[in-house]
Amino acid sequence: MNWVNVAFFQASVAPEKLALISHGSIIPYARLLQGVLSAQQRLSAIGLAEGHTVGLNVTHPIDHLVLVCALYRMRVASASIHRALDLYLDRVPFDAVLSDSVAPAVNAKQPAARFILVDPSWFRDQVTFNVAQRIMGRRDPNPDWVCRVGCYADAEGQPAVVRTTSRTLEGQVQSYCLSSPPDWERMITAAGLDTSAGFLQVLSALWMGRTVCFVDVPAIRGVTASYKHHYLFATSEEVEPLLKLQEANFMQLPSLRTACFEGLGYGAQTIARGLTTVSSNLMVRYSHPAAGIVAYGDAGRFHRTEGAVGYVAPWAEVQVVDEAGETLGLEKEGHLRFRPRAGALDVGKERPSEPGEWIMPRQRAKLMPGNLLVVRR
Repeated sequence: MNWVNVAFFQASVAPEKLALISHGSIIPYARLLQGVLSAQQRLSAIGLAEGHTVGLNVTHPIDHLVLVCALYRMRVASASIHRALDLYLDRVPFDAVLSDSVAPAVNAKQPAARFILVDPSWFRDQVTFNVAQRIMGRRDPNPDWVCRVGCYADAEGQPAVVRTTSRTLEGQVQSYCLSSPPDWERMITAAGLDTSAGFLQVLSALWMGRTVCFVDVPAIRGVTASYKHHYLFATSEEVEPLLKLQEANFMQLPSLRTACFEGLGYGAQTIARGLTTVSSNLMVRYSHPAAGIVAYGDAGRFHRTEGAVGYVAPWAEVQVVDEAGETLGLEKEGHLRFRPRAGALDVGKERPSEPGEWIMPRQRAKLMPGNLLVVRR
């Protein structure tokens, strides 16, 4: 089964369990499944089909996730474009753009793309369904179709487009599940679905039947009063505001078991502050949308190494090279490059990437004994 079907299996096991919480909306697993099936029916009715590419200018995280799941079931590629609308419209040929707000300038930049306004009726249950019939089945026999489109900075620091296959995405989700703490039930994701890391965190949580709570850092106090949060996810942009919040009032997150900081490398001082004020069980991950997680690990095992971000993930091939592109040995600092070990990626091109193509994020790094990856700011 694909990752959507595995997540929705929870609807048959615990239909009333909370799946998503955001902006006053509380969605149990059974209602989430109904919403996805309803949205899928509406998407099919407007003519979207396998092989199409759709931009999502949908700001509400629950609606956004429901549409992503529905499109995935239809084998339609999706791109979350509301944070970089002009960039996507300039570089990705969309068949349609779904929006819950004012129409973007699709006609001027992409005359062939349709603008479609999404309203709440899309997510109401319009179909009767049998859980076993709808979600059980074999794994997709052709997992190399493009399912997600994202952006990242290329070797020159300019934004580029990366197209991810179904196989790669499912492998990343499974890897997140394997590397996530087994005991947490509720999660705050300050980044929502805007980043690749946040997107994968949400999918892995639903895969394991957890409850996901979308909330910005300033609103954590109010949400914490109603829900206990066992796991906190924050990207690099959210870490400093979070640390300041905790330092001002240490009892903001009394139920927190594990925290995960994800993004670029963190210095020893930031890690020490996180271990002291947020959670003694702090994980740090360096990730990239083209290859999923590149490194992950318990911050307590980094031995306060400046810039350390974790241990190289087995599903990514990582090297440190010199100016000439020659591979450097252990503890020698150079340029970081990596690639996923499985799946085909199209990095801003009309053809699949060659197996030997590397992703270079313009980061200096070094590999230490024990497969520890240290990334410099």
